[in-house]
Amino acid sequence: MGGFAPGFRVNPPESELEPLAEQHSEFVSALLAKLPQLSVSDPEAERLGQGLWRVRVRATNSGFLPTRSAMGAKARRTAPVVISIDVDPDAIVSGARHHQFWSIGGSGAHADCEWIIRADAGQAITVTTRTSVLVNRPGRVHLKEGR
Repeated sequence: MGGFAPGFRVNPPESELEPLAEQHSEFVSALLAKLPQLSVSDPEAERLGQGLWRVRVRATNSGFLPTRSAMGAKARRTAPVVISIDVDPDAIVSGARHHQFWSIGGSGAHADCEWIIRADAGQAITVTTRTSVLVNRPGRVHLKEGR
């Protein structure tokens, strides 16, 4: 059990190094093209009534691979994608202040967040996306009359 196979060399012959390097770089390039690519839409606000607003945001993974593998999502060893609205918790009428997504599938899969909040027109609301693997992104929406 174990050990090296008889006649096995640690390094390939020198004549095979260049073709192997090309094959490895092609593989790495193909793999990088398939990694998750998370984009978050700018928050949108819709006026529902006097001082009442619906705020929506969508996180879309345009990469081929999900943001976390199935085993990674099950093990929960790394932090999930978290989308948070930065308002006073008492101003939230509907929706959780922080939405957690352990994995967002690949090939255009998306995760939607929606809140109904109490706020005055003209107020700026910040929605922040945090992830341990991809870039953190704040987004702002100004609550305007007539929307």
